[in-house]
Amino acid sequence: MLLKPKFCKSIIVIAAASVLSACDNSSSSLNGVSKTDVCKAAIQYLSSMNGDRNEAIEQGGMVRINQTRASDGKRFYYDCKISGNRISWRMNQADGSMGRWRDGEYDPKVTFSVSSGRISIREN
Repeated sequence: MLLKPKFCKSIIVIAAASVLSACDNSSSSLNGVSKTDVCKAAIQYLSSMNGDRNEAIEQGGMVRINQTRASDGKRFYYDCKISGNRISWRMNQADGSMGRWRDGEYDPKVTFSVSSGRISIREN
């Protein structure tokens, strides 16, 4: 069985103060930012393509990110779930179905932290 080498990289996203005032504070790990803010930051970090438009909608404990590629208008969909400080995600497949959740034993672990309105995403 091949194991991918472990690596670690991180990104920091600064959330706007106007967004912070309207956030859901139901989880202590969110520290004043919304699930949609965290998921958008995570997908921006994980995706090699960042479209002109990235829209996020919270749906039953999950966040759906709709991303439109600037060059050809093609749409991509990502689903994101937050549990504590752990982020699980999946992306649509070429046939339109959703792929598997990237939260298995051999998948990189994606986590976040929030400090002073800054969202940090870490993958290891």
